[in-house]
Parts: sequence; structure tokens; C-alpha cells
Amino acid sequence: TTLSRSSKLNDKNDLHFLYAKKNGLKKIIKTNAEFDMEINSLVRNTSLVKVIDNSYYQVKSLTNSKPYLIPEAIDLLNEIGFEFQKQLHEKKYKKYQFRITSLLRTEEGQQNLGRRNSNATQYSAHLYGTTFDISYKDFCNVEIDSIESSYEAVQTLTSVLIKMREDCKLLAVRERKQSCFHITVSGCRAVE
Repeated sequence: TTLSRSSKLNDKNDLHFLYAKKNGLKKIIKTNAEFDMEINSLVRNTSLVKVIDNSYYQVKSLTNSKPYLIPEAIDLLNEIGFEFQKQLHEKKYKKYQFRITSLLRTEEGQQNLGRRNSNATQYSAHLYGTTFDISYKDFCNVEIDSIESSYEAVQTLTSVLIKMREDCKLLAVRERKQSCFHITVSGCRAVE
């Protein structure tokens, strides 16, 4: 399957999962205890990189995921952040950071989430470190350090994601129940 260009943000979970499994971690992490035992080694060999707050985004308090992604997903996340800030500036909008609500999950974390969230499937791209969720419900207004909703920020983030989807850099779906964009790094690589 070669990813086709699209201006829509409605890629199905099966496609996210296919690209995540092909391009992400080769072995998913089963439990949170296993994650704790393996994380230093995974960071040392650059399989995973820690995601930390920066001038582009904030990582919300995570309950069912860990603040780590594969290097290609970190690069994508930072590119989204850069383009988001650039467009806000060009349009003379307020300066906002977007908020990340979910990152790498263990199988245990995925199962815990599945008990509360009907969007959470057993086969999640989040298991491979390729996938992250960005809230479109609230943003951090940098100038006054407050969390707020912003029509301009949502529209700007949406336009950035559409352009990057058209360029085959990512897969994305706008999740209604969770008020987030579910995003998987892709590139236009074919997957089998």
C-alpha cells in the first residue's frame, strides 16, 4: 500500500496501524513494569526519544501513555509545531502552544484506556511510538500563560495538518469524542 495524497483528515485506524507497525518499534512493550525496565536501553540506542515541553507544545499530564516517540515521530511533531507557530505569526494571531494528550502506550496502558474510551482499539498505532494525539479543544496562550479554547488556533493547526497530509508526511484523523487529532508519522513509503 502506497499512501496517497489527501487533503482530508479522516485516515482510518487500520491505515494508522499498518504504518505504525511497519515504521515503529519492532517489539511492542507489554506492561508498564516492562517499560520501566527497558526505557533506558531504548533511549540509549535511540529507538525512543523523550517528548518534553518546548516553545511549540506542552505535554499534558499522561495517565495511559508514556512521553516517548520514535525519532521520526519527534521530528514530525516538531515540524508541526514550527509550522503552527509560523502560521500564527504570519496571521498575526496570539501566540499559542498546542497540547499533546497521548503518546507511546504499553499494551497494559492500551487495555486500561479501552475500558473508558470507545475510540481506544486493541490494535493501536500508539503501541509503536509512531503516534501522538494533539488536543484541538484547548491551547496554551503563551502571552498570559493560560489554557483556553481558540478558534484561530484550531483553524491554524488544522491547515498545518492538512498541508502535511497532502505532502504524505502524516496520517491524521479528527477524533470527536476525545477532541484531538490522532496523528501517525508516515512519509510516502509503501507498506506491505
